[in-house]
Amino acid sequence: MIRQRDIRHGFWLVALVCVIAAPTHAAEKYAGEFLTLGAGARALALGGSYVAIADDATATYWNPAGLGTLRRSEASFMHSSLFGLDSYDFANYVHHGRFGGTLALSWLRIGIDDIPRTTVPNSHQPVGAANRPTIHDLFSISNNALFISYGWTAQETARSSLFLGGSAKFIYMSGLGNTNALGVGGDLGGLWRAKLGSSSHISIGLTLRDASRTKLYWNTPPTGDESPHTDTILPSVVAAIAYQGRVPGLGGQLLLSVDADSRAGWEWHSGAEYVLADLLALRAGLQQRQGVETHWEFTAGTGLRLAFVTGAAFVVDYAFMSSELGPSHRISLGVRF
Repeated sequence: MIRQRDIRHGFWLVALVCVIAAPTHAAEKYAGEFLTLGAGARALALGGSYVAIADDATATYWNPAGLGTLRRSEASFMHSSLFGLDSYDFANYVHHGRFGGTLALSWLRIGIDDIPRTTVPNSHQPVGAANRPTIHDLFSISNNALFISYGWTAQETARSSLFLGGSAKFIYMSGLGNTNALGVGGDLGGLWRAKLGSSSHISIGLTLRDASRTKLYWNTPPTGDESPHTDTILPSVVAAIAYQGRVPGLGGQLLLSVDADSRAGWEWHSGAEYVLADLLALRAGLQQRQGVETHWEFTAGTGLRLAFVTGAAFVVDYAFMSSELGPSHRISLGVRF
């Protein structure tokens, strides 16, 4: 049974973060949109419903409080191509045991590389047989985010645990020519877990993203009396709940999770995972997208985890994601030392 005191420890986070994030709806809600693409094929296969799970190295992206649950150092890697155009990469390293908690360094990048820039011999004449365009040089457009994250165990009893964490993130965005933007922001997270029995537990997770209203400062010069151009990534909150436990009679482990994200007007994300013999995982999820029209996207995936008696492990995850632009695929690797 969950004690009433344990329930209070979990739900005070919900009230606190919802109050802070209440006035976040504004016109700049799409600033820094590349930061919403997610990290790790396992989380993406679960429909992006991962804030109340966050039990691996990708917690640095989803909920830094999840770093406090880790008991070993880890690393994760993901590379994919978005619709044959963009290159999307995520890599990080998590070191357990620093200053009583877990410290992590992560890098996220999305970009289009080797874009040809053409020129013509005579810019005042139309393009033709005598004035053919040639490639002058190649350039890239990219968005980068560097996360420095820390998570720790704030309180632990026989039946429940409370974990807290935070991330400082440094953003660099490059555009055509020498156009670029710099920004600094931060995320805060909380994760509460309580045992329901000998082999099951419930988790409540909360993440406050861009808690200090992340500013992106562009180097484009102002015109006339205008001030230098800036974008603001507004604060948003993700509230989540997850259940994990053994399935009687089958021996496998079932995980169910639901997230609500306020960034675009409370989008819902949900996922389910079934793990066979602690080795093979089957996953499916649904995520809501709000634009001109609200629609739902289906996700699915699988994972293979090889664990060793030393405690080390090697994980390969795959995710399929549907969208209005067409399906996409993600593969990620994880190593636990």
